[in-house]
Amino acid sequence: MIWLIFLLVILVTGSPDINTPPHDPPSSDLPITDLTFVRKWAAIGDSYTAGIGAGDVWSDKKEDTKCSRYDKSYVALLKHVLGPQVTNFTYTACSGARTSDIYTQAQDLDKLHDLIVLTGGGNDLCLSDIITTCIFLPFNSEEKCQKVIELAQENIKFILGYNVRRILEVAVSKVNAFGIIVWALYGQFFNTETDDCEKNQDWAFPGLAPFDALPLTRERREKLNQLVTDTNKVIKKTIEDYVMDKGKYFPRVHIRTADWNDFMKDGLKGQYCVPGSTGKYPDPMQPNLHFFKPDTTYERHTELKAKRDNITDTSFSSSADTNDTLSSFYDSILYRSPNPAAAALYELNPTGVTLPPGCPGDDKGIGFGLPDRWGKYFHPNELGHKTIASFVLDGIYAARADFLGKRNPICSRGFEEFRCWQNDGRRDYASADLLNKNYKTYCKEVKPPKNTANWKDERWFHQLTPETHSFSIQLSDGATHFDQGHCMESFERIINSCDGNDPKNPMNWKFGGRWTRGSYTYEVNIANSFKRPWPPTREVGGFCDSSYKFWYQRYDMRGRGWATWDAGQDTLKPAIISCVGHGLTGWDFQYLDQPDSDGNEWVLHLEAKYLTLSEMQSIIRALKRIRFLRAKPHQLSRSLSTTTSIPQYEPVDEEFSPGYDPKHYYPAKPGEVLADHYRLLVKIGWGSGSTVWLARDVARHAERIVALKILNNNNPKGADHERRIEEHIAKQTPSHRGRPVIRSYLENFELAGPIGKHICLAYEPSREPLWLYQRRFESDRFTLPMVKAYILIILADLKLDNILITFENENILPRFVKEQEEAQSMQCKTDSETGRVIYRCHNNFGPLDPSGLGNIYPQITDFGAATLLGTGGDDGAVQLGTRPIQPDYYRAPEVILGCGWSYSADIWNLGVMIWNILEGTELFTQVQDAEGTYLPEAHLAQMIALLGPPPKKLLVMSESMAQVEWSPAITDERGKIFKNNREYFGGPFFDEEGNFFYNDLIPARKLEDAVPSLEASDKEAFLSFIKQMLTWLPEERKTARQLMEHPFLND
Repeated sequence: MIWLIFLLVILVTGSPDINTPPHDPPSSDLPITDLTFVRKWAAIGDSYTAGIGAGDVWSDKKEDTKCSRYDKSYVALLKHVLGPQVTNFTYTACSGARTSDIYTQAQDLDKLHDLIVLTGGGNDLCLSDIITTCIFLPFNSEEKCQKVIELAQENIKFILGYNVRRILEVAVSKVNAFGIIVWALYGQFFNTETDDCEKNQDWAFPGLAPFDALPLTRERREKLNQLVTDTNKVIKKTIEDYVMDKGKYFPRVHIRTADWNDFMKDGLKGQYCVPGSTGKYPDPMQPNLHFFKPDTTYERHTELKAKRDNITDTSFSSSADTNDTLSSFYDSILYRSPNPAAAALYELNPTGVTLPPGCPGDDKGIGFGLPDRWGKYFHPNELGHKTIASFVLDGIYAARADFLGKRNPICSRGFEEFRCWQNDGRRDYASADLLNKNYKTYCKEVKPPKNTANWKDERWFHQLTPETHSFSIQLSDGATHFDQGHCMESFERIINSCDGNDPKNPMNWKFGGRWTRGSYTYEVNIANSFKRPWPPTREVGGFCDSSYKFWYQRYDMRGRGWATWDAGQDTLKPAIISCVGHGLTGWDFQYLDQPDSDGNEWVLHLEAKYLTLSEMQSIIRALKRIRFLRAKPHQLSRSLSTTTSIPQYEPVDEEFSPGYDPKHYYPAKPGEVLADHYRLLVKIGWGSGSTVWLARDVARHAERIVALKILNNNNPKGADHERRIEEHIAKQTPSHRGRPVIRSYLENFELAGPIGKHICLAYEPSREPLWLYQRRFESDRFTLPMVKAYILIILADLKLDNILITFENENILPRFVKEQEEAQSMQCKTDSETGRVIYRCHNNFGPLDPSGLGNIYPQITDFGAATLLGTGGDDGAVQLGTRPIQPDYYRAPEVILGCGWSYSADIWNLGVMIWNILEGTELFTQVQDAEGTYLPEAHLAQMIALLGPPPKKLLVMSESMAQVEWSPAITDERGKIFKNNREYFGGPFFDEEGNFFYNDLIPARKLEDAVPSLEASDKEAFLSFIKQMLTWLPEERKTARQLMEHPFLND
């Protein structure tokens, strides 16, 4: 029996109602710095967002005092910037809040916010224990300090990512379709350049003589900094995973991180222990310190030790209205106790019970329960909040720029700054002669807008060549005027003052730079479209070879350091024609994606009559001397969209894929013609194994548009398998009632890539993935009738990315294609290793046409992981599959346990996928660690929480089949070989009695709590339906036909 298509359910043929979002799409006429779109916003999170200690308490309300919210926090600064149009502002951030508390804060928000800002995660790391044990009250041994640091690292690895994701899932449901979420990250506390902080300062709180405190060594500071780095990394990674899971684009625009750490520590030297700092606070030698701290000078601590000898009052005061001295703390039992360690630990943890590892960040210590004048230590001060506010605001602008399709402006600068990009480590370079010619052209042709302040102008030269570069002007601080002389003077200095007099650069290659002159910033940026030799070429060079072909000769030339900007049209070709006249009969010039072994950058194949090899070599010698002749920008064909550069540090599309390796992707480019008839238009999709492009059939039917899926070549067997699956489906009965919901396959062909062939599959185009369609509805969720309508096909790799929807009318696709063909630019970047150009996907076909919604229905695509199950035995029973299938979040228990799987695995897959459609979130959330590695034990733990323990029958089957050998063995993306299920997934996970080995991973969840969007009556019917799919035993799951009869789908 062939197992491909398991279930087709078409229940609703009418048009579903769509709740029109209350917010119109952003107007592209607005500048991205216009913040009037923010009318409803919220600030949630921990003490970094509460702003503990920065300024005065936010208000005299009890909650503001209890949570230590202050009026000079970054939130207060944003409130001032956002202006009076805000009608609804919620501020529930609270000092000491762990991510579980922030999750509740997010849940308590109402919907349709324009903006949510937050911080969170630090208190999940036992931060107060670290500060107490390792810094402020270091009575304990080095071992105790190391232990609490290790605990923090464990919490980062196993707890933080899950908690952050839970917050994201709730927060996304609280913003409108064009809302923005900015998650501010943390800053590293310590400079580690010298030992001054260890030798010349005393960080014990507030001084322990004659007790020996742990010195704040460079090694300890590095470990504490690493915690911050790892915390930020997990938060970023979790957001990136959310990008992958929830749709490849909306989180890139929707959710931003504000990473202010590098600017604070490298630009402003705002950390503790900076060389030259005195230990005082405020420190006259360190005006840019970004954190609150106590006085750590030895003199202060000696004075306080003397006070302790005369203490008689045993009271301990924690009122917030006392003056900012340490007297009440020193007058307490802590400082008069003969055993300060025991007293301090009691005061910091008054229950007298050790905080268990299962309760990370339970901040009953520094920063919680103590007065804010102490709790503010190791938190941003007023200057720190200004920096955070700046980066949060930049995140808002960046997201807004994406919405409006505009560039994010650089920060206004009212000072002089001259920078050379080579000093910053950039490796793209261009010819000085070419730059010196083009900047004059640019300045003469700039057309400044009338009556416009702070405008920006940018122009790219010689795109799609090794010499690609741009010139740009950015005005700020209200400037409007353009001065051509000022422009030329500025670019001349950037080009000719940078990178000169370097014996390692005898050809005087230029790397560009920036000159900020008050309100005017001039930039020269080099962004080679093809990878150039490194170190830079020191002399022009190349070679030529020839062969005799009847009445003409064929010449093969290669070169480096010349003819790198014009495809040979203004350098090579005129020189050759001058020698051979009209004897030139063939010309094929190409730039190499990366230099060859000799450093050559281009290759030319030509055919000519009566041209000797010595004549060709004479031409080469002449060209080496002149290098550039009659420089003229190379004009691109209209069919080839020009490009705008994406920064190298910004990941694009397939670069997000696990195990991404650029050399296995086909280097497709707009305008390229494949198989002699398909001209590529625009990239509309990508994945870990392919890219998808719209293409026009220019040779056979000019009006025909197709979607071309170009498969990677690192898995030839898998690519051929997918092709055979598509061919098999295409041969099936066209009248089958399920055929309309299968994407129409047209044909396939092969392409020759740089390192092997690629299979290309052609399809009828579809509108967009189901996850993007889902974003068009209120709260990013389908209505319940739509959920019932869109429960359709199951296959081994089913997920929302693999379900597309049809176009609602025949005008949508032609209109989109026309826009792409007329577009003036396409965003792209060049891979630094292979030289492959990566174009940004554009798969938003515009707003829905309400009049055609009845024509929309889902279609299934991507059969790369579909499986053919054969039959065996006299009874024709279906053979069981044993190899791993399904995406991590959708994997059925029998697949993990190695029990063998069949059709019923698809039913489980459908049951899990329904959560994406109904709730906009995953049912099983924490199945990967911070590095994206699948955790089968965590996945099983969540199954146990929702379904109860597995039956003994399943575990017996698992034990009997787990080590069945696979033939051939499986090799993962890291090159590791697995011979059976036990090696692949690990295990065993249960003992002989059926007891789970990882009970500590089982969360406190119930299936009933996982559908908060449904009313009680609908929830009961839905849970009855879903429990017939999500069962431990595969044979207990209902079949597709049985599920179609369930009342939930027929109500």
